[in-house]
Amino acid sequence: MVAPGDRPSLHMQGRAAGIRAEMRDRLDHRPLVLVVDDDAGLNARYCDLLEAAGCRTRGAASGREALAIAARDRPRLVVIDLHLPDMNGATMVRELAKRFSALPVIGLSDGDEPHAFGLLEVMPERGAAISMKKALVPERLADLAIELLRDERGALGDTAEDEDEDD
Repeated sequence: MVAPGDRPSLHMQGRAAGIRAEMRDRLDHRPLVLVVDDDAGLNARYCDLLEAAGCRTRGAASGREALAIAARDRPRLVVIDLHLPDMNGATMVRELAKRFSALPVIGLSDGDEPHAFGLLEVMPERGAAISMKKALVPERLADLAIELLRDERGALGDTAEDEDEDD
């Protein structure tokens, strides 16, 4: 029996849970997709669609949060709402392009002119950049993501550990 003073603190329990989650992620070779949308319902829906297609996902509600997650978790693809409260899509893509090479991006917009933010011009040789209307997401998001994530062999596995670090 464990004496009350011998139990790990809540801080240590939380740290242990974080370490277990990190180890589980390292063993999971599905590609990681970062989904950035300030609408929690849409963010969860996009994550569900991508997970059903065989991806792991992380969600972020702002550009700053997304950049922190990208730095920590090194996603293979970013799906971003072009109208974030703290950063527009072009700014977000420029920041990603500075920090990571060849990171594909799918930009989502409610409007008719997602190209107005300059998303497609931001990183022509740094990775694919595709924009689409949010209304088309249920039909097209998973297919586009899989197409962008496939490697030269047609495999969908996570290759982030084989890539050079861009720090």
